[in-house]
Amino acid sequence: IPPDVTIDRAPASSNGEAVTFVFSAPDDADSFECRLDGGAFEPCESPTTYEGGNVAQNGVHTFEVRAVERGVRGTTDVHAWNVNTVE
Repeated sequence: IPPDVTIDRAPASSNGEAVTFVFSAPDDADSFECRLDGGAFEPCESPTTYEGGNVAQNGVHTFEVRAVERGVRGTTDVHAWNVNTVE
């Protein structure tokens, strides 16, 4: 059975500073994979922090995470947030 994952904590908005995401799987997952703004999924751990690059740019951004157990990828949880660097 593919593992489920839940984003437990994520920013609603940011000012271009670093953003941190906390996520978990109800069953012990072997690992997690994350991606930012539709890029490639990469191995990650909770919490995961991004800074600079895309997350410093104004606009809406997306963070996605999925759990992996015994090589099976589970459902993906997605969170969108807005970056506004203009005061």
